[in-house]
Amino acid sequence: MTPIPEVTEPDDEFVRREVFASQHPAVLRGLVSDWPAVVQGLKSAADVVEYLRKRDNGTPVDAVMTPPEVEGRIFYDEAMNGFNFVRNKLPIAAVAEQAMRYGAFPRPPAVAVQSALI
Repeated sequence: MTPIPEVTEPDDEFVRREVFASQHPAVLRGLVSDWPAVVQGLKSAADVVEYLRKRDNGTPVDAVMTPPEVEGRIFYDEAMNGFNFVRNKLPIAAVAEQAMRYGAFPRPPAVAVQSALI
């Protein structure tokens, strides 16, 4: 098995020229480290939630939540006739606030936003 190449702090031109052109996977460490949301997230969960709240226009996004016992694995339920998660449509800031609150739980549910155009 060929190891996946890692690039530390690549720039846009390198990604286009080397990664996209090769059509092979690569680990791009630090690619978005200067993005404002990432900078806020590195400060604290509260800072990134506040950053998102200020920019949220209220448009609902597709969100899912799993109970703690499935440990974030989004899948079918035990009977294989449904799913082990709940779907919801919420503004991105509401999902982020929910995830932050759950971070204080000893066994939190998992929360995810799926394919949101933001």
